[in-house]
Amino acid sequence: MLKPYLFFTLLKIAEASIELNNQASTSFLVKKLGIPQQTFSRHLKELKKLNLVETIKIARGEAVSVTVKGYKELALIQALLEKILKIQPTEIKLEGKVFSGLGEGAYYISQPEYKKQFIEKLGFNPYPGTLNVKIEECYLRKVFLLKCYPSIIIEGFSNGKRSFGSVNCYKALLENKIEGAIVSALRSHYGDDVLEIIAPVNLRETLKLKDGDKIFFIVFPTH
Repeated sequence: MLKPYLFFTLLKIAEASIELNNQASTSFLVKKLGIPQQTFSRHLKELKKLNLVETIKIARGEAVSVTVKGYKELALIQALLEKILKIQPTEIKLEGKVFSGLGEGAYYISQPEYKKQFIEKLGFNPYPGTLNVKIEECYLRKVFLLKCYPSIIIEGFSNGKRSFGSVNCYKALLENKIEGAIVSALRSHYGDDVLEIIAPVNLRETLKLKDGDKIFFIVFPTH
């Protein structure tokens, strides 16, 4: 867990970044935090070392913004606060663009040990394949938050030849009409901005999707 003083500084940097469109200068942040320049410089150095913030040159000197890793850290704190205050959301709305993957999803989804658990825990027999969705940047923080919540766990196994890891799942409703699930850790080679979706039908055919098309879906965190 991040040290309290670093968390507060990170939070204020994130707030200022939104206010000033990632153009929050170090002098502005010193005033916002109400701490000496030397203290802020020390905090900034620690946050940069942890890769939670980054600086860029601007006309007024340097601007500080939060990195992807920094927003993940903030999402963890948000999820913890929601749990303590008992205000965890019942649904998270996301949107992204469909793209073609490497075709590996079908191999993993088709494993009998996985398939049996999908049916038992998700309530449907998944079509052998995943729909790859690149999440719109404005929704990315919601993805970080989602991954902080408990998930439906599909246990890993070994078939004697190789091992298959556990899979984290979240139930979802696609385009307000098809029930499915978000799956992660299916030997994914993708970054945080990509989600893989499974459903009992071929989503590309059923929803008439092609690469570049947008898809809207609602994810239901496990409580």
